[in-house]
Amino acid sequence: MYNLFVITRINDPIEVLIHYKKKGPIPLKFTWKEIDYDINSINFIHTSHKGNDTIVHFAVSNGEGAYKIEYNSNKLYWKIIEVYTETPNNFPELYQVRKNS
Repeated sequence: MYNLFVITRINDPIEVLIHYKKKGPIPLKFTWKEIDYDINSINFIHTSHKGNDTIVHFAVSNGEGAYKIEYNSNKLYWKIIEVYTETPNNFPELYQVRKNS
């Protein structure tokens, strides 16, 4: 039996602890559904625009999974966009498990 890797779109609001540097916010930890997630690595950062809003996208990870989060710098809010993980114990509702044939 093995786990099928799943990417799940979330789009939920989150709270983020940041370190603010000259180039902008650097996320250190986020809280999603009352659970804290440490950020061990920032894998990618890029900026996009939606109308007049500037959105900063972060691909972050820790030992349990990887996440896409974003910050709307005009409206001052954070969201979790996607979850990637291969550990079914962390997010069992996101996984499909199937038997080897």
